[in-house]
Amino acid sequence: MSVVVRNHEDMDLSSALLVTGFASFGIVGSIATNYLVRSLDLRRIASVLSDEFPPMAVVRGGQAYAPMRIHAAEMVCGPDGICHQLAVGVSDFVPKPEMMAEISEALLDWAERKGIRQIITMEGLAIQDEPTDGPVFAFANDERMRERLGKLDVQFLEDAVMSGFSGLLQYRGEIANLPVASLLVSTQEDFPDARGAAKLVSCVSPLVPNLKIDPDPLFKEAERLEDELKSSIQQQAEAASEISKQSRIMFG
Repeated sequence: MSVVVRNHEDMDLSSALLVTGFASFGIVGSIATNYLVRSLDLRRIASVLSDEFPPMAVVRGGQAYAPMRIHAAEMVCGPDGICHQLAVGVSDFVPKPEMMAEISEALLDWAERKGIRQIITMEGLAIQDEPTDGPVFAFANDERMRERLGKLDVQFLEDAVMSGFSGLLQYRGEIANLPVASLLVSTQEDFPDARGAAKLVSCVSPLVPNLKIDPDPLFKEAERLEDELKSSIQQQAEAASEISKQSRIMFG
């Protein structure tokens, strides 16, 4: 099965800001977006599904959810306050690199169908010799979006090659005439970085007037996601081992 977005609720998102965060360096995007969902009490409105995703579910408040999903609620938000719904895309696992293009295409198709007005991506950035207490970096595919980002406490990237979801959503969003901005924070590559996630949330907070930042849940979110990612990686390794074993039995 290819990547699909399945709606659980037909919510009006015709003037929405979509914020996404994926499990890349320091899993800061996942920590930050999970924090937004919990702090703002956003409800799940869609799941992102594929047979290629890890065989897992995440449990929140006793209910099982897909490991990649979209939450939303009505609220004034966005760099200029023109958005009236906030949607947050969350991923609690590290997607395979070869799936990133398909996932980004599915999200953009969904965003276009729903009429979403703006997208902001949040990710970790591994920069050699860059201090982890450095600034939040930003870039965008739209001049008006760059002007709006200028109101935030960010440092614009002038010359860079950006891989991963941020890069994909930027140029594919431009083709679709959908404004996309990316916020990135330098982080440790191999460890959950709650401080980096807190910097991203602090940067986004002016866009969401009723967001109150409490750092303690961010650190708890980092610990929880670290355990879940370890479990996901172990499940994938066991599945690969079982497939290899069956192949030896069939063809050996």
